[in-house]
Amino acid sequence: MSQSTQSPPVEKASESRALTHSASDLVASLKGCTSLRSAYMTGLKYIAEKFNSPFVALRLDVDSGTVEEHVASNNSATKAWSRHCDGMMLSSRYRENSQAKFFAAKRIKQTFAVLSVPLTNQEDGSIGAMAVVVVCDRRDLASALLSELFAITAIIDLQAQASRRPSGSKQETSALSKVAAHASLNEFCFTLTNSLKSNIACDQVALGLVRGKSVKLFCVSGFDDVFPRSPGSQQIQQAMCECLDAGDVVCYQAESESDESRVTTGHHLHKQWYASLGAFPVASIPLFVGEKCVAVVSLRNPGGNSFSRPLLTKVQELVTPMMPGLMLLERADQTAVQRALKETGSYAKSFTQPGSIRRKVLAAVLLVAAAWVIFGKTEYRIAVPCTVQSTGDLQLSAPFEGAIAEAFVRPGEEVTAGQVLVRMDTDALESQRNKLLAELRRANIATLQASTNGNVAEAAESQADRDIAKVQLEVVERKLAEATIRAPSNGIILEGQLNPRLGEIVSLGEPLLRFAPSGRWDVDILVPDSSAAEIQIGQLVNVAVSARPEITNPMRIVQINAESQVEQGQNVFAAEAEFEGSPPKWLRAGMTGVARVEVGRRPVWWVWAHRVIDSVRLQLWKL
Repeated sequence: MSQSTQSPPVEKASESRALTHSASDLVASLKGCTSLRSAYMTGLKYIAEKFNSPFVALRLDVDSGTVEEHVASNNSATKAWSRHCDGMMLSSRYRENSQAKFFAAKRIKQTFAVLSVPLTNQEDGSIGAMAVVVVCDRRDLASALLSELFAITAIIDLQAQASRRPSGSKQETSALSKVAAHASLNEFCFTLTNSLKSNIACDQVALGLVRGKSVKLFCVSGFDDVFPRSPGSQQIQQAMCECLDAGDVVCYQAESESDESRVTTGHHLHKQWYASLGAFPVASIPLFVGEKCVAVVSLRNPGGNSFSRPLLTKVQELVTPMMPGLMLLERADQTAVQRALKETGSYAKSFTQPGSIRRKVLAAVLLVAAAWVIFGKTEYRIAVPCTVQSTGDLQLSAPFEGAIAEAFVRPGEEVTAGQVLVRMDTDALESQRNKLLAELRRANIATLQASTNGNVAEAAESQADRDIAKVQLEVVERKLAEATIRAPSNGIILEGQLNPRLGEIVSLGEPLLRFAPSGRWDVDILVPDSSAAEIQIGQLVNVAVSARPEITNPMRIVQINAESQVEQGQNVFAAEAEFEGSPPKWLRAGMTGVARVEVGRRPVWWVWAHRVIDSVRLQLWKL
């Protein structure tokens, strides 16, 4: 059958047993099929149910002509899906590879993938193609489902071939049934090696699974575990890799060079394995599915018992029919992480294959990237911590010595111009004012009487008393006016929790509230000593505060302190930046964030490496 280039689907490992039973069901349903067409028609219905597919299409060449069949869950969509599947099957068949393509159904808001695999067999070559529609929106899952579809069609093809060759039918169907009867890959492999050891009277049988261009030793007859770092395991694994490279049966044993039935192939690693065992005959057999080698079986015979060509051929014919089922079990045994890693590794390897277009594209991209790094320039930015500060802060103090009567605001509240903030106690001032008003009236009366009587001296004295009372009254009136503290403009109260201090006597000039006018903010940025030389007045700074990191605010540096200061054990230079436009209304004093200073364009290599270069220069200068 066709060989998928994709990796298994990313599903849960707990699906292993369900997949095993599914393979068993498929083998059982195929037993009654007596022709190529009936086998694929049975498989078509099985695939539609297993993949929960709304549409499955088959195009198959048989002796009587071309058969085109489909299974659809919704007849209204048959025409649309048929159009997509026909093109995919045609492309997959003549390009001889598995393919996946995504389609979005906007009306039902779902994404589908059309999977297609070519159908081939060893006798007739290309015999058709199959396409399956699945609900899928991930490439890794789609490529994995292609692998599962490949394994299923491989089983269908084996059964179909068995029906056309009655002599081998029972053996191949029996092989598939044996694989499907096992719950896991581990169980099947250990059963296979121990069974082979008993059936062919071999001293030891080892099975390795192909991983890319290498072979991983999976199990050894008579052992519960494999220790890959042990010398014996490494020697077997190296021999398996040699067999994979050779692509044919490899053997080494003591034989005469003139022997016509000579089996020894003379491969170096098998010769080393033979010598390390004390001249025990050894052999390795590759196991294929289609043209792809999926596993290697290595055999060791007791001393004096040589391998024969018919025996090695018999072992290969006996085990090969089980390989499609082994691939299905291997897929079921893999965890989601293993499948994802395998998919990533396969994709990465496609970039390194000699002569591949991807490799050429990757080389071109790397060349362009290297040229950009060496000769190109990019914006150099310095990210430093920053703090929002208000400018033009005002301290609203007590206008006279007295008690706090009322407080109308708290820290953090926004206020408008003229809004009452604090009111001082004015009872004593009101009493004093009334007393001074009475004194002023008496002085006016006394002055009038003295002037009427012609008593100049008494009139002058009364006039002086009236002036004093008038001055004192003006002072009291001014204090009464100042007793109500109002906001000088729109702004925010930064400090001053006065409610707990109501009734407390405060002295003249004692701070009561700290007030910041609206829209008057700047940002203090702390530049590390190592970057201080790059900072200049007028540079653009983009600021993002922790409260709203998604919003950046453009600013300009307006001041840089000449002296450094220590912040959190680091020597820094403080700089001040102002907003270019109107600052946002949600800004508050004390907010922290990150300021990104736009220094200018620099060479790419310098932006990435200048810190290391500067550090090395400084260390070398110390020597």
